[in-house]
Amino acid sequence: MHPDSFADHEERNGRQRIALVIGTRPEAVKLAPVALALSRSSWADPVLITTGQHGDVVPETHSCFGLWPDIGLTVRRGNGSVAELTAGLLSRLDSPL
Repeated sequence: MHPDSFADHEERNGRQRIALVIGTRPEAVKLAPVALALSRSSWADPVLITTGQHGDVVPETHSCFGLWPDIGLTVRRGNGSVAELTAGLLSRLDSPL
């Protein structure tokens, strides 16, 4: 389930694709119930995107909930700032994945 781009927000099979971008283990734990609820709905098609911020910890955490990332981004933090990380992630999300 790898979309070409999220910029177009196209529907698949009559369901709206919803990107859930997860960078840290706490985000993975908090968004797992959201992802599960969306996947059970008749209108949503959640797509789990990991940022690589916490390495393999996020996919391992999701596996506890029976979830697996659909897309894994690798965005490096040059100077370590949150602003730089955010800019890199936004750029990657806007390009074909």
